[in-house]
Order: sequence, then C-alpha cells, then structure tokens
Amino acid sequence: MSIETAVRVHTIPTHDYDFREVVGRAVAAVTGATRRDGEPIEAPEPVIRAALGRVRIRYPHVAIRAQDPLASFDGRPGFYVIRDGL
Repeated sequence: MSIETAVRVHTIPTHDYDFREVVGRAVAAVTGATRRDGEPIEAPEPVIRAALGRVRIRYPHVAIRAQDPLASFDGRPGFYVIRDGL
C-alpha cells in the first residue's frame, strides 16, 4: 500500500495496516507542514528519515529505501518503508 503525500511512501509488508497507519501519521506530521507562503513543503529523504524516528519507537528495525526515480509514473519521489529492515 502507499501513502499519498508530497512524496509517495510504500509500506512493506503491504498487509500490515497498523504499520501503515503508524508510518502514515509520522509522515503526515512532517509533510503536513507548510511554508510561510502557504505552499506545502516537499519532504526530501532526510525529512522522511527524521519522521521515521517516531516509527522506530514501535518498530525498531524499520528501514527506508529510496524508490528508483524511473519507477515513478508522475515524477514524485517515492520511498519504501520496510517494517523488518533489509
């Protein structure tokens, strides 16, 4: 499953809905911020990694991998968030 934000975040395993919810809340806390002009802030990889610090409280072995840019259909950056590391 993927979480639709300024970036695309895919969670693995896809069937762990609790994990997806925890990741979604952490990512939304970061990407939901706005600049002073009201435009959304795109979350680059370091910001996504910082958000996942919250996820590590519950899932200590979580890992993140950047998606190959050629795998994106719409040009948005994407990341894989893997519950049990890799």
